[in-house]
Amino acid sequence: MFDNDKLNKLISLALLNNNINLLFIGVAYKPNVDDIRESPALHILNSFIKIPKYNLYYHDPYVNFIKTSKYKNLNKLKSTKLSKLSLLTSSFKMVSVVFLPTMTSL
Repeated sequence: MFDNDKLNKLISLALLNNNINLLFIGVAYKPNVDDIRESPALHILNSFIKIPKYNLYYHDPYVNFIKTSKYKNLNKLKSTKLSKLSLLTSSFKMVSVVFLPTMTSL
């Protein structure tokens, strides 16, 4: 799975800023599928959605809407189009753990 300590460290680093736009790239449990069951990205998104100063966005060409009973707060999110503008205007970018399984850069 993923390391909660590393997730908490990531959140702590992000808390140093105000009005943060978070862009998650990929929310499915693995690339090129639309299946979000068991996706660690949902747990991470759910951690950030509870903090009011974050504007959460995600891009996943296979998951247009998040529908989950486990993280009902995420059901209002929908995939945003990925563009240079969305990348440039996000004050903090994150690639989901699907693509960085161990998050070794933290």
